[in-house]
Amino acid sequence: MRAALLMMYCCFVIWTEYASFSKRKKEYRDLDAFAEFLADVNYEYFVCKSVTEAIFQAAEKLPKHLKHKVEEICYLLEDEETEEAAPDFTYPKHMKHLKLFLVLCQNAVRFGSGGSGEEATFTKNMTELRKDVQIECMKRSEALFLFSGLGLIAALPVATLSAVRKWGSTNLPELKSFYDGFAGRIVVLIIWCATLLSYLLIRIVRKTDGNAYRRPKHICNYFDQPFFHPIKNRLVGTRAEKIGRVRLLRAGIVRDGAEYWIACFSVGVAVQVISVVLSAGERGVRVFIVSGISFGAGFLCMMFFYKYLAYVRSLGVGTEVLGLQSILLMLFEAPNMTIGKLLESMEEYSELFHREILACTDRYASEENEAIKMLEQNNLPKEFQRLSHRLFIAEKIGIRKAFAELAADRRYFRDVWKEDTEKEMSGRAANAQVFAFAPLFIILFAYLIIPFLYSSLGQMSNIFSEMNQMR
Repeated sequence: MRAALLMMYCCFVIWTEYASFSKRKKEYRDLDAFAEFLADVNYEYFVCKSVTEAIFQAAEKLPKHLKHKVEEICYLLEDEETEEAAPDFTYPKHMKHLKLFLVLCQNAVRFGSGGSGEEATFTKNMTELRKDVQIECMKRSEALFLFSGLGLIAALPVATLSAVRKWGSTNLPELKSFYDGFAGRIVVLIIWCATLLSYLLIRIVRKTDGNAYRRPKHICNYFDQPFFHPIKNRLVGTRAEKIGRVRLLRAGIVRDGAEYWIACFSVGVAVQVISVVLSAGERGVRVFIVSGISFGAGFLCMMFFYKYLAYVRSLGVGTEVLGLQSILLMLFEAPNMTIGKLLESMEEYSELFHREILACTDRYASEENEAIKMLEQNNLPKEFQRLSHRLFIAEKIGIRKAFAELAADRRYFRDVWKEDTEKEMSGRAANAQVFAFAPLFIILFAYLIIPFLYSSLGQMSNIFSEMNQMR
């Protein structure tokens, strides 16, 4: 029975890793095809002199699923109510540049770029967007091979526990008492927890789109159960609730702060129950100690997990700022352009800063200066703060003067972001390797080497005692 379960576990892990690798490879191919599509759009635009016609012609070489999405963009551009229809446009998570492409084309159709610069501005933005997509392709191609196989290294060693136990008991019978005893069960619990945590962290670390912070709907439904309502009501307005809300916001989750502590508590209880089951047969203080330590370990693991989600969210800041800069470059020279229209276009594209931009847009109609100042004073990354400052000074010196140097700033920011991305990928690969080999080292040292040394020292001590008695 145990062998069958281990075989099912190994097959499930291998299948999951293969499916994940295939998905990441497909996403890379989609982005590579989209980069070539943007180059074809520029060429076709010089011939057709029409945005929608150029898109239709260039889309012929795209894969079928991307071709349908691009044709959907064309239909939205030809719709008279494109402003209302565009927000309903859906796209694959890894194709966020597709949304930026829609916004740029939409603004080119609605506003143009002013006089004779219209053609050059549109093609220039498509060229800049293609460079961003190529950087994303480079990042994904590196991640595709840097992180391949690490999930298997992290998840499969735990399946060798039975073999390690059999080998150790056969070669050193004294280890059998360790494996069958309380300490052996605790080590097995630690190994399973380390394996689960390492596997989850690897899946997060190898994310390249910065969307890992998104919470699945079924988890939100879990926290909305009536069972948790009394706990939420008791924590409303307390300092703990405010701390939880801040930590969720850092992870990109806009929810009640009480849910942070409920999640940590739930994981702690789950680990505690597992540890109590594995330590069945023990009584008294030992069970109490194991129960407390396991609950604390689960609680701390969930806190670390949310902290790491905040780190993953920060990885998407560079891509988002580049997109917002592209939108501003397209629009700031358009005739009759206003800051309100700029904010609306930024709101259509933004994900990480959508909440702040939406609040600024709603307030801008009544309090223009205060709304922009509020956006500038938010505790957001410095890259976004520079854009907010340009919006703020545009109220005083005009939009064209405020954004005159934006193109040069964007080129510099993209070069710096590319270098930072390469360093980031190297660091994340090193972290993933540490996570991947951690369970294997725990098995070797905590389940084999250290017990073996401890038993050997015990035998040596007994031998010395017998020699002293013989003397």
